[in-house]
Amino acid sequence: MLISVTLYAAHTNQARLSLLKPLIKYNTPFSTEISTDSITVWKKLLEPELEEQQHYSLLFQLKLLTVRALITEGYFSLAINKANSMYQKAKEMSYPLGTALSLQAIGNTYLNSSTPLAAIESYKEALEIISKDLMQTNMPRRF
Repeated sequence: MLISVTLYAAHTNQARLSLLKPLIKYNTPFSTEISTDSITVWKKLLEPELEEQQHYSLLFQLKLLTVRALITEGYFSLAINKANSMYQKAKEMSYPLGTALSLQAIGNTYLNSSTPLAAIESYKEALEIISKDLMQTNMPRRF
């Protein structure tokens, strides 16, 4: 946790986001500059700001990254709890991308805890939500 405290003191939220964005882009829960512990701490710091600014896409991607970091450290129970919490939040918001990312987080946790059939079901549901959302947003509108 020493590295997290050091990184916490050394960076602003903007700097933290700059360091986290490549991890989100490449779906990697760690780097030489950021430990898995830091990801968890930074999510807690960034979450209120991202919610206030309504950066929901980035917020849910950061939550997914946090679940991946917990899985990497072997904290499967905590990871599934965070993923389920993510899912509930996305459902409350009626936010399809958040729901799909939550299901991906749930699937990742199941897959890494040796329950691949449950993982597949979560991934399928995520794909269905994304497909449905894409169809609705890409459909021509009639006036």
